[in-house]
This record gives sequence, C-alpha cells and structure tokens, in this order.
Amino acid sequence: MAYCDCAPGDGDPGLVGRKNSNISDEEGDWSGHNPHSLAESTRCSSDSELSMGNYPSVVHTPRSTCAEEGYAPGIRYTKSEPLVEMDGNLFPPFWRSSEVQILQNEWAAREGDVFVVSQFPIWGLARLLVALVEGGSDPWRDGLLEPIHFLDCMASMGARTFMDEAAKRQGRRFFKSYSIPSAFPCKYPFEENAKGQGPSPKIVVLVADPRHVITTIWTFFTKSKCHFFDGSLTDFIRWVASGKFRIFGEFFQHAVSWAREAAEHPEYIQLFDAGRLGSLDPKEVRAELENIADFLDIPRERAAELVAATFRRPAGAAEALAKDTCSLPSIVEGDHLLEQTGRNLNCFENSLNNAAAEVHELWHTALKVWVTSSSSQLVQLARVSMKGMSSTPPLMLTISMKGMRAHEAGACRPCVFALRGICKNTAEMCLYCHADGHSKTKRASQKMRQVRKAKQDEERIRTPSPSPRNVQLQPLITRPFFLDLPPWCLASAMQG
Repeated sequence: MAYCDCAPGDGDPGLVGRKNSNISDEEGDWSGHNPHSLAESTRCSSDSELSMGNYPSVVHTPRSTCAEEGYAPGIRYTKSEPLVEMDGNLFPPFWRSSEVQILQNEWAAREGDVFVVSQFPIWGLARLLVALVEGGSDPWRDGLLEPIHFLDCMASMGARTFMDEAAKRQGRRFFKSYSIPSAFPCKYPFEENAKGQGPSPKIVVLVADPRHVITTIWTFFTKSKCHFFDGSLTDFIRWVASGKFRIFGEFFQHAVSWAREAAEHPEYIQLFDAGRLGSLDPKEVRAELENIADFLDIPRERAAELVAATFRRPAGAAEALAKDTCSLPSIVEGDHLLEQTGRNLNCFENSLNNAAAEVHELWHTALKVWVTSSSSQLVQLARVSMKGMSSTPPLMLTISMKGMRAHEAGACRPCVFALRGICKNTAEMCLYCHADGHSKTKRASQKMRQVRKAKQDEERIRTPSPSPRNVQLQPLITRPFFLDLPPWCLASAMQG
C-alpha cells in the first residue's frame, strides 16, 4: 500500500487495499490489477478479513496501465511486486533504495530549499505551502502543483534525472517527502551554508493530532482518485493501533524520529501543527502559517495574504483542482481547500466507538509512544487525543459558516457586526458570512438583555430533586439539531 499527494504525472501506482485470497501472507506475493476497474479487483468477502495480525494486502497497476491513466509515466512497475523493506520499515513498490542512496550521497540541498515532511498526504495544504515558499500569491492557481514538488515519487524515476530537473528551477524550491530521517533522499544532515547569500535549507515537519492524521490517510486511501484501500475507518484504526502500519516507518515512531532530529538541529528543523492549519477559523490558520513563515525567513505579510486568498474561493477553482491527480472530490466540488481537522476528529471518534474493546486498549497503548517522548509538542497532541470525544469540537463547528456554497444554500451564519458596518475583520478573515443578502438584525435593548440574563441565571439555580417514589420516568424524545441542516452540510459533516 502506498500513497502520494501528487500532481498529474507524478503519482504512485494505484493500489487497492484488499487481500488476494489465493496468496498467503508468508508468500509475500502480490497480484496486479487495475484499481480503476474495481469490479476486476480481488476483494475480501467481509471487513473481518482485515485482521489485526496482517497487513491489508495490496494490488497495483502495471506500468502500461499507469501510463494510460496518467500516473507517473516512466516509473518502473511490474505486475508482481511487494512492498520494499528497508531497515525494518516498508516503502511503496515504486521506491528504489539504490536511487535514494544516490541522492543521499550526491544531492545537496541548496540555500533557500524547503522540505516539508509528513507521514500523511496533503492536498490544499500543499498548494498553500508551495505558494508560500516559491513566491506565489494564489493557492488556487491552475498548475501550481508540479511533479517535481513530490520528492519521493520523482526520485524513483531516476536520481540523476531528478537532480537535473531540480537544478533547472530558479529561486526557492519546495519539496514534499514522507521519509523518515534515515531514508531522507538528500545529503543529510545539511552542510553548512558556505555562501551565506540566502536562507539555509530548512525542513518543516508537519505533525497533528493522530486522530486527524489517521483519518486523513484513510480518506486518501479510499476517496481520492488514487483508490488504495477498501476497508472502513474502523478497520484502518485497528490496523494502526496494532502497530502493523509501517509504511514510511511505524506510525507513531515516524514523528518521534523527526522530533529527535529537530531537537538536535533546531536551526533547520522544526515541528509545526498541521491540525491548526486545518481549522475553519482563518485567524488560527494565519497564526500557524506565520510561525512557519518566521522559520523560513518569509515575511509574515505574505502568509497573511495567502490565508486570506485561501478563504476566498475563485470562480474557476473547480477546474484547476480537478487537474490534481489525487485531489478529493469534495474539495473540487466546493468544500474548504484545507484539510479540516474538526471534521476528521469527529469521524475518527465515531468510528472508534464502533470498534471492539481490544482496539480501544490498543489505541491508548499506542498513544503512549508520544506521551513518553521527549517532544513536548507530541506529548500535548497525544494527551488531547486520549480525551476522546470530549476533545472534539461540536458537529456544528465542523461545518463552514461562510462561503458561496453555504450562502446559496442558506446554511451560512451572518456576521452581525458586518451588518452594522463595524466588523474588525475582512470578509476572508472573519469566521462568519459577509456576503450580501442578509437582513440586518436589531440588537435587544440593555434592559431586555438584563431580563434575559436574569431568567437564564434563574434557570440554572439548583432545585431539590423530587422523591424517587413519586417520579414517573417518561421516554426522552429529542430531535438532533443536525437533522435540520441542509443535506449537503450533513453529508460533509458526516463524511467518512
């Protein structure tokens, strides 16, 4: 099983996460099928076949089919190829350790280079970061993501070919990698910047609440154009919690290994919270992106401008996003550009509730890897994750309260300050809707507000409970608030 968040032409072979029942785990063999013809793919008869003791087996597309579908032409694929094992970790079938070693020995990062490392795919966030690093002003621009940006995939086409192509690029360069430090496809640790003319190369390590990370990976596996996995999110949680997920390194150890590197080389490696970048609150996104900009010696003003542009979806965005090979249909169709943290946390907790007690125990045990790490950031993320459903935002706050899609459906929430002309934020940076067409509301008088507050305080006063013998229990019938939401809002909120 493999994944990449690639632009057209730099992708990973299509993989389908289902076991071929004719092949045992011990044989280590894999059958080739076209994942885009799902009816022809070998499938499990039930989700129970994805047991905790086994890797969900994968099948992938032959090279000829990949070329026809637009996936990484030129990468060497065969019809039967296992995951690549290196230092006890697993890597995608396209991974060529010999090519990686050439890069590790010969390719040195130049001044201004930025490497973004994460164990999870990024879609809209990749667009935002490319624009930040390479000087763009529009994260929605057609053709913004290029094959050269995705280091692991492109390096497998041939190390020297990649180096020649990378050398042609002017200015600061952005590269995305999933690698652990020992497999990082570049001369590392970085050599001292001898020229001193520009910023030294930097590594931005994206971490997040593990619930957000797992849901992001599972969403990519199941709902992007690159369809790699057919199990439910509950199945995927069980697989990760059991410690069997070792693609690009064991799931929890991946972040721990980079946290150690950041502690040793803080001048060019830092960890940042991708969960904050996935907030629906523009101010929170701006705060974290400005932290990244400070680390990369980029003016904060550029970060603020890009965040404003991110929350301002242009008319032709769907056409541009549809050209990204592994974009999500929901984003193309009008969803928020950045991966939404709150929605993913709710999806994870709902799926975990459906898991067996053993999975809950395994999950809390697995989180201890971060809790006992030396990174205060990972410790904090793990402790929040351990709180479960109580640490997730209300469902209503996981739905965008502005944007043309919400506004036209009548599901937005108007900014009462904008209606009075006194909102301190721009339309892009406000959490609420500034679009035309809302009726101006009249604020209640001070006397009426005091009456309401007194009534609320009175209702909070504790009254004596009646005698249990005199209480007649009646069935409690309530109507969940989300049943009144528009259908598209409900579908988005409950995605996964």
